[in-house]
Amino acid sequence: MEPFANLLTWPTRVSRSSIVVHAVAEGEPLSKQRPRVVAAHGTTRAYTPKQTKDAEDGLRWWIASQNRILFPDADHSFGVRLLFVQGNYHRRDLDNMAKLVFDACTGYVWKDDSQVTEIHARKAVDSKRPCSEIVVYTMGTIDHPLMTCELCGVAFRTYSSWIKRRFCSQACAMSARYSLRVERQCANCGESIRLPAYRARHSDRRFYCSDS
Repeated sequence: MEPFANLLTWPTRVSRSSIVVHAVAEGEPLSKQRPRVVAAHGTTRAYTPKQTKDAEDGLRWWIASQNRILFPDADHSFGVRLLFVQGNYHRRDLDNMAKLVFDACTGYVWKDDSQVTEIHARKAVDSKRPCSEIVVYTMGTIDHPLMTCELCGVAFRTYSSWIKRRFCSQACAMSARYSLRVERQCANCGESIRLPAYRARHSDRRFYCSDS
């Protein structure tokens, strides 16, 4: 196989009608950096390094400049083909370079990167033309299971990463935290008490109707 594969035909030919993104981002490919952790005032906070955020924004710009207007698609599964051409022989992990592309496309090309069901990626070296070539294509529609919001009753689509989600939106989740009530019996006198749902979920706790 030639050092620079044609992503439209490698490893098999992809139908042009299924292609959502075909872009070449010029410049040295970068890897996804690890989150940084800062400790202050007794707490820790993780954040994405600025270089990584800038690289993701740069990839989105290259994709937007070479493709039609995109919206995050939640209804299809996707295949991704990547070619990273380095300008030097510095060590870079292929999976970290691919992760940077995935994060740049999440919320821009697809809704959730769990929708990617096929990946082909390789890297090469050419000091004259460092770049990242990206091809994204649809693989078929997804039959999302539906769940019913525990607060408003609206049915909403779910993803594999949302297995514990119980509400259709953040607004419903916050409202339910303080408005939903569940009946329990006082552990001492047996009187019925109504507790916020988020407290009553702890079945191993003993609840009392009063301080006394």
